[in-house]
Amino acid sequence: MVLLLSEKSEDNNRKTIIAEHESEMKKNDQSGNKGGSKDGSRAGTYSSRNRSQRDLKTLEEAKRAVMTRFHMTEPEAHKYLQKRAMDAGIDLIEASEKFLLLYGRD
Repeated sequence: MVLLLSEKSEDNNRKTIIAEHESEMKKNDQSGNKGGSKDGSRAGTYSSRNRSQRDLKTLEEAKRAVMTRFHMTEPEAHKYLQKRAMDAGIDLIEASEKFLLLYGRD
């Protein structure tokens, strides 16, 4: 597959933005909690059925912000937030909240 020069540039910009975000998340992680979420539960151990409406709203807002900022699809944005949560050792909702704090709501 041949990429146009502008597509390569856009891909490089996306990678740079993502790398900057990862760096910001590491710098701004004040909790020091690497073993799970704020309440001590293991990250990712409950399904969307058990999430509160507030948590679901936060997750959706964060996905929308990721989609807008990084030009991703909804599944890509969800996977992006899951990966950030896993890398930081925090729950998906907490990662979503941190993303929204760093980059704001769209």
